[in-house]
Amino acid sequence: MATLLEGVSADLAALAAEARKKSPALKMKAEGAMIRIRNASVAKADNVPEAIAAARDVLQTFIVGCEEIKVPKAVAISVAGIHRLIQHNAVHVESFPIVLDSLEKLRDAGLEEIKVLQCVLSLVTTTPQLVDKALARACVLCFSLHFSRDSTTAAIAAATLRQITTAVFDRVVIEDQMRETHGESSTLHASDGFMLFQDFCLLTNGDAPIWLQGLSDMTRTLGLELMESALISHPAVFCKHDPYASLIKQRVCSLVIKLSSPTISAPMTRATAPLFPVAIRLLRLIHTLISAYHDLLGPESEIFLSMLCKFLQPDKLLWHRVVSLEVVHEIFKSPPVLMAFFESPEMHAQSVDVFSELASQINNFIAECRDGHESAAQHLPVTAPPLHLSLMDKSEAPQISHGYILALCFSSLIALTKSLSSLVQPHGRRDGGRGSTSSAQDVNSRQRAKMLFDCVWNPVLSGFSMLLVCLSNETMVEKVLRAVQSAIRICCTLNLKHQRDAFLTALCTASLPANYSWSTDPPPQGWQVSNKNLHAVHILLNSALCMGNMMESSWDLIVSTIQQIVAILDLDGGEQPPRSGHIRKPSLTSATTRKGHRCVCARECAHMRTGSETVVAISGSTASELPALSAMLAQLFQITHTMSDEALGYLMAALWHQSEATLEQVSLAGVNHVVFRHDAFLFPVSKLLEVGLANLDRIMVFWPMVTAHLIEVSCHSHPGLRQQGVTALTRLIHAALSHPRQPPIQDNPGLQQAILSPLRNLASCPHLQTRRQQLECVMQVLDSSGPSLAHAWPVVIGIISDTVAGNTRVTDASIIALAFENLQLIVQDFLPSLPVRCMLMLLRTIGHFCRQQVAVNVALTAVGLLWNVADHVSHNRVVLQEHIELRLKEDSVSSEADLAGHPVHHRREVDADGLPRHVTIGGIWRLIYEQLAALCLDERVDVRRSASQTLYPTLKTHAHLLPPAELKSVIDDVILHTLRCVVQDRVLCEPDTTTKDDDQNNQHSNTTVARAKTASDSPLASGVLVQHHSTTDKKLWAETKSLAVSGSAHVFVSALEQLLQCDGFTRSWSMLLSLVQSLLEDETDAVALASANALTNLIRAVEGGHEGGGASTHAATMQQALRDAFAAWTSACMRLPDRQPPHRTRTLVAVVGCMRPSLGHLRSVLSTEEVARATECLFVVVCQQASDALYLTRANEVQEEVLATLLLLVPSADYPHPDAHHVPLVLLQLVRYTALVNSPPWLLRGRNCYVGFAVDCIGAFVTQFCSYSEEAAVIRSGAARAFLAALTPIVDARYAGPSVALWEVAMDAVVAIIDYGLRGLAASAQHTDAAIQKVTEELWEQVIVVIEAALFPSHPAALTKPEGVDVSKIADHEQLDIDLVKLVCEAILPHTSAASTRGSSRAGVDVVVPAPVLAKVTDILRRGSVNMLKRMGSRGVDSGGNGDHGDGHDGRAGAEQASGDGGGVKAEEQKRYDTSSHYSLSQRAGAHGVLRRAFAKACFQALVDCSATTSTAATTAGTVTATSGARDNHSDPESTSGVSGGEAVGTTTAPVSSPAATSAWDGVGVREMAEECARVLEKHMPVLTSYELTDQDADEVLFVVSACASLVTPRHRALARTLFPLLVEACACSRPDVARAVRGVLSLYQALL
Repeated sequence: MATLLEGVSADLAALAAEARKKSPALKMKAEGAMIRIRNASVAKADNVPEAIAAARDVLQTFIVGCEEIKVPKAVAISVAGIHRLIQHNAVHVESFPIVLDSLEKLRDAGLEEIKVLQCVLSLVTTTPQLVDKALARACVLCFSLHFSRDSTTAAIAAATLRQITTAVFDRVVIEDQMRETHGESSTLHASDGFMLFQDFCLLTNGDAPIWLQGLSDMTRTLGLELMESALISHPAVFCKHDPYASLIKQRVCSLVIKLSSPTISAPMTRATAPLFPVAIRLLRLIHTLISAYHDLLGPESEIFLSMLCKFLQPDKLLWHRVVSLEVVHEIFKSPPVLMAFFESPEMHAQSVDVFSELASQINNFIAECRDGHESAAQHLPVTAPPLHLSLMDKSEAPQISHGYILALCFSSLIALTKSLSSLVQPHGRRDGGRGSTSSAQDVNSRQRAKMLFDCVWNPVLSGFSMLLVCLSNETMVEKVLRAVQSAIRICCTLNLKHQRDAFLTALCTASLPANYSWSTDPPPQGWQVSNKNLHAVHILLNSALCMGNMMESSWDLIVSTIQQIVAILDLDGGEQPPRSGHIRKPSLTSATTRKGHRCVCARECAHMRTGSETVVAISGSTASELPALSAMLAQLFQITHTMSDEALGYLMAALWHQSEATLEQVSLAGVNHVVFRHDAFLFPVSKLLEVGLANLDRIMVFWPMVTAHLIEVSCHSHPGLRQQGVTALTRLIHAALSHPRQPPIQDNPGLQQAILSPLRNLASCPHLQTRRQQLECVMQVLDSSGPSLAHAWPVVIGIISDTVAGNTRVTDASIIALAFENLQLIVQDFLPSLPVRCMLMLLRTIGHFCRQQVAVNVALTAVGLLWNVADHVSHNRVVLQEHIELRLKEDSVSSEADLAGHPVHHRREVDADGLPRHVTIGGIWRLIYEQLAALCLDERVDVRRSASQTLYPTLKTHAHLLPPAELKSVIDDVILHTLRCVVQDRVLCEPDTTTKDDDQNNQHSNTTVARAKTASDSPLASGVLVQHHSTTDKKLWAETKSLAVSGSAHVFVSALEQLLQCDGFTRSWSMLLSLVQSLLEDETDAVALASANALTNLIRAVEGGHEGGGASTHAATMQQALRDAFAAWTSACMRLPDRQPPHRTRTLVAVVGCMRPSLGHLRSVLSTEEVARATECLFVVVCQQASDALYLTRANEVQEEVLATLLLLVPSADYPHPDAHHVPLVLLQLVRYTALVNSPPWLLRGRNCYVGFAVDCIGAFVTQFCSYSEEAAVIRSGAARAFLAALTPIVDARYAGPSVALWEVAMDAVVAIIDYGLRGLAASAQHTDAAIQKVTEELWEQVIVVIEAALFPSHPAALTKPEGVDVSKIADHEQLDIDLVKLVCEAILPHTSAASTRGSSRAGVDVVVPAPVLAKVTDILRRGSVNMLKRMGSRGVDSGGNGDHGDGHDGRAGAEQASGDGGGVKAEEQKRYDTSSHYSLSQRAGAHGVLRRAFAKACFQALVDCSATTSTAATTAGTVTATSGARDNHSDPESTSGVSGGEAVGTTTAPVSSPAATSAWDGVGVREMAEECARVLEKHMPVLTSYELTDQDADEVLFVVSACASLVTPRHRALARTLFPLLVEACACSRPDVARAVRGVLSLYQALL
């Protein structure tokens, strides 16, 4: 109870805080109460609520707070505190009056009315001690608040009164339970409840209350609500206590009658009109009294029921009638209430008229509100409680639609019928007849139900009839019909024959169209059949199905109606077969549908009527119900075997009577012809036959009569009757064969042939319907007697074959389809029981169905049957072989006995059944493949496709079952022959085909056929040459080619091991390759693609067999096969340029990839010429433009495949080989591929599509060349020189080329190739032949060309910055130039290569660099270094030309590069220089040229390093006599050495360590560089000390300073001294970064000086 203490403490604290200033006394009292509850006696008490209740200070404090009206907040807190105490039962019983006094004061003051109601409700519900007067005061308090002006308060007060009423009666229930369990005798709560309910009655009646003192009046609406609430929630209290029961009878009933009397007796005027709120509550109270207290109130209930009848009269207000009808509806839903009115005879006499009147009033309502039938469904289902009975908050009656009234009447009649049905058949039982046993209670219930039904059936039937006429909603109609069915069941159960016939008559009338008559002609527009009629038919058939045993003589009415329904709707009874010209359901031959209606036309006899007219119009939605009705009609007569003998007698009598009537109508056909519609005149006869067949266990009873009648019908002149006779014949045959008998029929084969032989003779009949019924009988025989057929199989197969072969063939597609169904049934179900000798007959029959051109779908499905037969032969080959051997042995014995003494030529090759004696498994297989192969060449593309998809998988799956020789024969004669015919565009046709489907005629309308006949009987014998004139025909035939070549390859692959054991494998292989090669050149891309894939599969199979260890005996054969495939592949590739239109990309990829599986293995055996041819083929393919080529920045699929295939010729981890003699060819081919980007063979919308391919080829060449650069064959091939020549245009274009990425890759490749090319030259130094020398000279020439092109591109836009390339990327590109310069320094320049790991130094040998090469390199480096300074010196204030675009390297990095590569600067000086020269280059917006400063510094550093190393080497060797004094005199090293640039070098080559080479490099270009540095410093000197120095000027000065740092060496002391004064002057620069850089360079002079 911590929550209670906390809440009370909080309330007291809040109260004290609120009263601190306004009411000190209240504050002190609240604080005292807080101290009290904190006392241990309260806080730690076992029962805290009781302790608080005992300590009345707390409650007293809140009471005082409620009296502080001037402090509203204190009042609110106090009321909340009192409510809390009441909720926790912490108020003492003696304090209840005090609390009520306080609450009454608050009521009088109008304060906290809602909380007052809450307190009162809690006080009543939580404290059972509140009884007698205190309880009455609480109720009065709530009643007084109900009259508050505030509507919210009044509503809450009313709700509180309802809850108080419920709580009071709950106390009574609890008190009763206590009395029953504990024997207590207290009736205090019962007394309170009685007094309270009595005052409710008095106040509602306008009298003074007895118990609720102080309450003068109460609204009638509230009083009626409170009374209804008590009566509904606690019926046990009122029924158990006699005072309560008498109170209902004396007070409540009289009150209801009194309040309702003005409405009943007086005429309806404004004065006597009932008030809507009062009337609603009165009717609710009446419903409660009737439904819950009908046992207590006997006569009073009848009075109330009579009052409801009065309320329903037409002179009453509409809303009052509707609400009364809602009460009646609720009463009809309760079967116990209905039965209460028929418990005694005196009540029965009075209730009959009342219920009959109620039903009649409902019929009056239906007649008045027919116009609301369209909206009636919107108001269903009727809610419980109904709509208007629930309008307790409305003061005026709403508008009521006729649709709602009609829905309410509908629901009332349905509810009444359901209640009666539940009374007649309680607990949901459906008695099958009247003879079932029932309990006494059920009998009593049925008797009372019969009383009620007798008085209401007539108006109920009338009401249902009116509803069926006016209603249009399907759901409502169906429910009405279901109610009629329930009424019929009630009549059958209660044996009410007259009422049963009446309801059946209404149901049969509803089943037929309006104004229908069996004896008159239909109106011009036909009888309109609606969904309502079909629903009625459905209910009628369902009633006959469910209650057939109880219909007795009513079967006559049912059978007559069903015959008329069949005449109208053409219902298929399920057992009677379709007749000629009789349309059962929509099909290809059905009647035309017009404007959403299906017009079913009657078939009239030729001698009676020649035309046809509309009998009935059925909407589309209605027609969809016909199959279900047909199924029910069929089921009705199929289940007659479950009927009792008596019921079956009634049914047979009804059918016989109807048949007699029908025969009479047929004889009067000239006057009455309705009976002929839809063959309805055959209905009784067909149903008699059907009932007889359903009761075959009693066939001897009626068999003579049935057969005699059918013979008579078969001889009748009427065509329909004749047809019925044929039907009966076939049915009898089927029944005779399928009926179980002893001994079994399979033990008497003569009987089988005697039964079935006449059936085959029907094939000579020209009537299609006869043929159809013949095949239907075959189907029935197979279904029922198929397993027992032994010697009759040839007859059955012959009947089926006659449909599509010989002179008895038919041209009707439906009959062919039916015959094919029989054939399917044989193949799918009866192959195990079929004799082996029938296999060939069966296969030929299937072939006939495949080749017939009437039903294309049948032909397609028949192809699949050949697969099924093949699968059966495969799985049962052992059993079949045993049967063949057994029959051969039996035939040999019988032949010797029969032909003893006769000549040999008299012996027959067939047995007694007409089947061949000699049948082998191989012969069966060959016939299967020949049939499929012939279909692969059919005229129809669908058949060709299906046959191709069956033939090749079948042979592939079952090839292992044939011996190698037979398999070889099948492949040569069937597979390769078929493929050859496909290549030659030949098809096979039936020579005497006369009809085709319209689709086939349209498909082959553009095909010219020239027939070619052969003498062979094989299905592959005759061929037709096809010439395609339309694109569609070519595409369809291309699909056949694709399937044929793919299937042939798969078959050959699967049978490869067996074919290798045969002698003619090479010939077959060559023939297959030639055919595949022919298809590779086909003009259709799909065919070429399929051929390429087929060739790939073939090569992989041979390659796989070649790799296997078990192929040693056939290794040579398989290797030769691979070489033949290689030759075919190269030949096909070389012809690709001649094909128009060109192939698609995927086809070219497939063609290139054909040889990939085996190229790695063939590489070791292929000659150089063959490899060269292969590489040429790949070059041809890569130059071919695909028809669907796309522009890609990467290599396309064809290029990737070509490159991957080419690289297979190089030894690898997957295909290792010690000999790399194919590598030069591959490298040269890669050079050709790379060169394609310079002169592409084709452009796509002006764009080069070989850029990505060139990137991949460059990478591949670099990889392969680096691996084989020292191979003599590679060196002799000149691949390096050729590759550099191919790269020269790429590097020369630079940014003006097709791709920057391509240039980047090319630059990397140039560096790598020069590096590894020099290694190759070092490795070949030992070879002195002329070829090596020539290659070396050409390589040196090309090296110089590519270096010059890379460093100084000749293209005008080569150094123009491209869009989208940022500064960092430009810096990376400049680094590539620097890498090339480094390579030149390390691999070519004299002495610098001595400590290098690149070029020839990597090989451990220094090559002899030609003097012209050295001179050219010198000129290149000078151009790279000096030209930069010249551009700086010649730049004006704003040159507007090549601006500084930033290379991404700052000045510190440049100084590092200059000092780090100089070699003469110590580590400490370099470090000091680095820290003092930190600056960055700037980027000027709007400029497009690239100023390569880092490149220039690298070139200059190379010159300096080379000059220094050359001088040191010369001094050591004693070959140079230059002195430091000469240098001090500022002598030019170039003039001292006597050379200048390229003039100092002769035309002969010399080793780099020779004096001539040394003199060539002695200080070359350094003096010119020093002069340029001095000139730039002098130019910028005027602005160095001012603040006008721009960022661009500062960058140039920093560059010059870094260049000066490279000259501070002992070798160039004189040049450094000339620069010293300028540097000293530059120390005063105004920019700190420039000044630091200058001081860093000057610090280097300390070591120099």
